[in-house]
Amino acid sequence: MARRVNPFWAIVVSILVAMLFSVMPVAEPLLLWRPDWVLLVVVFWVMHAPSYIGIWMALIIGLLLDVLLATPLAFHGTAILVAAYLASMTKRWGGVLSMRQSTLLVLGLVIVARAVQSVLHLWTGLGGDLVHQLPGIAASTLIWPAIMLMLIQWSQRS
Repeated sequence: MARRVNPFWAIVVSILVAMLFSVMPVAEPLLLWRPDWVLLVVVFWVMHAPSYIGIWMALIIGLLLDVLLATPLAFHGTAILVAAYLASMTKRWGGVLSMRQSTLLVLGLVIVARAVQSVLHLWTGLGGDLVHQLPGIAASTLIWPAIMLMLIQWSQRS
């Protein structure tokens, strides 16, 4: 009988590392290419450990990211909440989806999250253009397979 792995510490450390990558200084020309580190990690854990990371925890993580990045409260929180909710509807497919299929799913989730952020920016008068977010969407999608493989390996060792 296989021993069930407790991913608690893998979740905590991976979210902290993702938040660290989110605030890490980046050269100005590369700023648009910054992936949504926290969103990707939360989506992974919502799909692979739904009993640990759910909708409410995703909202709390998003609000912490808002505080950390000094953005208006609930910008990242709402976007991560919506993406986590959509990801939670596909949690049964987590072990069934191929890498290509999960990458396409994450592409859709990142587009939805960035669209939510753009709508919130427009709504508050800060301006928001989804076209300028395309490099970040592409970077998040391209980095997803590496994050997924790393977190799967790491979570099974915990």
